[in-house]
Amino acid sequence: MGKNWKIRAFLKRSFEGSFERSLDGSLDGSLERKFGMFVKAWEQNITVGAAINSVFSTQHYLLSV
Repeated sequence: MGKNWKIRAFLKRSFEGSFERSLDGSLDGSLERKFGMFVKAWEQNITVGAAINSVFSTQHYLLSV
């Protein structure tokens, strides 16, 4: 339980940092949905590997915008 909480906090900080680095500070609607789906899937205890893959693909999307 404690380990999952730490991982969640790290992922949350990662997403927030990425959002803050966006050029105009506004979020793309599809990105908001992607983040929402990621959180929902995380709540259903998806594997850590899939969670990490989701983080990297989302950050790659942010960097490519």
